[in-house]
Amino acid sequence: LPHLNDDSASRHIWLAPSVGWVNETCDAFQANSSSTSPAALLLAKTIKLALEDRESAPPSLAADRELAVDENAPMSMPWADNLHSIPYPSVLSGFDAARVAAWQASTAVPTQRPYLVSGAWGAHGLGSAMDVRTSMERQCLASPACSFIDLDDMRGRTNTEDVMEAGLVSTFCLEPPGDTPSRKGMVDSIVAGCIPVLFSPLQTKLWPWHIGDWRDVSVLASPSCADIVAFLSGIPHAEVERMQQNLVPLVRRLTYSPLGYPDPDDALETTLRAVLAIALAS
Repeated sequence: LPHLNDDSASRHIWLAPSVGWVNETCDAFQANSSSTSPAALLLAKTIKLALEDRESAPPSLAADRELAVDENAPMSMPWADNLHSIPYPSVLSGFDAARVAAWQASTAVPTQRPYLVSGAWGAHGLGSAMDVRTSMERQCLASPACSFIDLDDMRGRTNTEDVMEAGLVSTFCLEPPGDTPSRKGMVDSIVAGCIPVLFSPLQTKLWPWHIGDWRDVSVLASPSCADIVAFLSGIPHAEVERMQQNLVPLVRRLTYSPLGYPDPDDALETTLRAVLAIALAS
């Protein structure tokens, strides 16, 4: 990197196609200000982008990791300085601005959705996440107001269509954590106009450049909630409508446009504006 120096470091960007702190993350990516090597200290000043960051990471994985169902669950914590979270590509990524706008218009129209709530996941995750998933699956299957899709039955094939169909006919979408706090379903539920139901405060720390305040577009439920259907049924209709309307402008900010068809408000441009602000402020 011949152009990397103290003055230009904040204009260099790393992009990790995962949470950015999984087991195979390289040491250079994890560089921080506590490093002793001059090279590592320089790398610590660069910008890192990943699906999760230090703000949204669990404070400790040790106990949960012992109970993990997935043997590939992360064992280390994120140490990188200047690590920022960016969202998974929404199901609309690759669509041009006109098609995204048409989708937005369709989800902006208030409709009566057949199901109060839906959920879609498989049996994997850290110990505490598995407890939540098991409890929510049991509650969902016991209620006619809830639609549940077991993704373990869909291994080996794409389940995007099934998940999106469930979101489009539900007012709320359950989004329990898995191996880590984030999941792609959080993004696709927003695109479907389905209000995400989160179960960890760490999830509300994700993707601040693109989401803003999660309280405007989601519900934070207790992981020990004993009747999720009754809890969601008790949310005033006016509050539900407010959150639904707030979901609409997020669709573009969670969608990556195709090459050659730039959209000034898509996920990439939103990211680059935030990175530029950091570089100019440094």
